[in-house]
Amino acid sequence: MASRARLGPKGDTVTATAPFRTTREAANALAEEAKQTTVELVRLPFNRFDEVDETTWWLSPRADNPAYKYGKIVCTHRNFEPDMFIGLYVEKGLDPSTITAGLSAKERRYRMDSTWLWHDFLKDLRLGEIDRVTTLVEKQCGQPVVVALDGGAGEEDWGFVRFEYQSGQLTPAASGGTGSSLAPLNSARSLTSVADLIETMVANPPWVWLDFHIGITFAPDGDEEWDTGRIWSGVCAPWVSWLR
Repeated sequence: MASRARLGPKGDTVTATAPFRTTREAANALAEEAKQTTVELVRLPFNRFDEVDETTWWLSPRADNPAYKYGKIVCTHRNFEPDMFIGLYVEKGLDPSTITAGLSAKERRYRMDSTWLWHDFLKDLRLGEIDRVTTLVEKQCGQPVVVALDGGAGEEDWGFVRFEYQSGQLTPAASGGTGSSLAPLNSARSLTSVADLIETMVANPPWVWLDFHIGITFAPDGDEEWDTGRIWSGVCAPWVSWLR
């Protein structure tokens, strides 16, 4: 789905575009912009060896890689092609009570412990704090905010659900893998209801993984180019408290 447009002063639609040619360039520019505001973030690519310019890039508060447990800023095309998504990215790992026998050291890193941001993020989602900041992003950017989740209980179960957030309400925008563990999320109409559905339906069984996105998509041929400062201050900076 193309980037959601806003209405210009004459009622015409205006789509946003970013000044970056690649996700790598976006991550580099936003990390430098963050540094100007005393926020130090580490650039981490999903794939260091293949298509490194266009792979997903994260801005993480720590150099640990993988950085599953941290809240991060993400620059990605994945699930948003041809647009580039920029915004907050929080991961839910596997329940620590799941079986560990036979797991490799790498696979054991998928299991959550008390240091994962997910626990605080889900609580803030339920209590309305994420709603408050998402409304701020909407106001500062002057357009609806993208809320999207992908995940599942394995490759064959993987799904994707996308909404547009406007005035506190969620409107379904796209979905994939409707038979996956994420299917119940399609009924959500608010961020607090997303939290409820995750706790009661989606995260059961406990080996469901989730990637939670909140941000803005930028079209490759949009009408209005945003500079790096505007993208950092409007889309990323409101989430600094969750970059931990």
